[in-house]
Amino acid sequence: MRRRERNYLFADFDLSDSLRAKQAGIQEQVDSIPKDQFLNSPYDDVIEYLVSQNTIEPLIIYEDRITASEPSECKVDVSGDPLRIIRDTSQPFYIPGHEISVEIPFSGDHNLLRAKTSTWSSVFPTGEIRQGRDGIGKIVMTFRQPYDADPSQIKTNLDRNLKIIKEYVGWSKSQVDAYNQSLQGLVKRAVDFRREKLKKQNSITDILGIPLKPKSGSPSFDPIKVNKKITKPLPPPPKEGYKAEPGITDTDYDNILKLIRHSGISFEKTPKTFRIHNEEELRDIILSQLNAIYEGEAKGETFNKSGKTDILISDEGRSAFIAECKIWRGQKSFSEAIDQLLSYLTWRDCKTSLIVFNKNNKNFSQILELVDSTVVAHPNFISKVEQKDANEWLYKMRAIDDETRVIKMSVMFFNLYCPEK
Repeated sequence: MRRRERNYLFADFDLSDSLRAKQAGIQEQVDSIPKDQFLNSPYDDVIEYLVSQNTIEPLIIYEDRITASEPSECKVDVSGDPLRIIRDTSQPFYIPGHEISVEIPFSGDHNLLRAKTSTWSSVFPTGEIRQGRDGIGKIVMTFRQPYDADPSQIKTNLDRNLKIIKEYVGWSKSQVDAYNQSLQGLVKRAVDFRREKLKKQNSITDILGIPLKPKSGSPSFDPIKVNKKITKPLPPPPKEGYKAEPGITDTDYDNILKLIRHSGISFEKTPKTFRIHNEEELRDIILSQLNAIYEGEAKGETFNKSGKTDILISDEGRSAFIAECKIWRGQKSFSEAIDQLLSYLTWRDCKTSLIVFNKNNKNFSQILELVDSTVVAHPNFISKVEQKDANEWLYKMRAIDDETRVIKMSVMFFNLYCPEK
């Protein structure tokens, strides 16, 4: 007896093997990025790019959008029907019948519909996979039955097949979600491995000079306890090749922010004492406290002042760390302060802090509600790294003069408002 070949879903290849192969290939992907492009690209951008490239979109079926065609006439092979008397069952035996097609929209990687999940049943669903240009594909199920069969049988077969498809989609999603969650760690380890390898081979460092050395006997501050798809391509390799640039480490940056945070909290505890000071005077107080903790290699002060409000660490006319002290004068003024920070001539790995003091507004919480939306709306905004507290945020921003230069910008707000009696 000859049977028509069926379009089985979730039956062509093993999903677990495929996911393991993708994980194993991540290091090769990292190593295939040209060296100068790899070193010139911001660390977080490399990780984000590779995670995006390897992320698999899980299957989603849209049961509420199922459509069915009008029934049409067709010929149905009943040679395999044991209830019919057919002399030669080795050949097809056609009788008049009806045909109906049902389409189930889906999104996600269409290859997953062919991948056998680690959990599976003895019955595989059937259907034809059709890809769509808009990211929405279709699973097409065609049902044929003789003219004399019970019409409700089509609905029974549809429900059964759909139930099995939904089970496999759920099993597939569990595996894909676990794989996607592993990507961040796998990519980071692969990127770190290559960076270390290049450093050893070529004596390359991420950033040059500007060591921050704590003065002996300086106090330490415990951290404040807080509750804590297509990515654009990496920037092209620099024409002159990669060159390491001055900067400060993430650890030093965190320690600097810790000191600024400590200063701001001290100001808030005695607002009457500090609200009388203007931007420059508040800047000088923070500057003196930073230089009380850190000392430079060739001079007593590591942190310098430039202009009216900024604190900076610079080398060869470029800034590696910048802090701006501002009094809150409205949303427009705050946005202009961001412009000012981003307009500085900076090294590739510049870290900044925007310190804003409220002296004149009674409703401090209303000011805080404006911060995130203002930064996110800025044309040079890349992403929000985290919100450390109700009054502190960390963002990644793009430098105004060079989009390949990513600036880490900490935003801190401190309330010095004190009602006059």
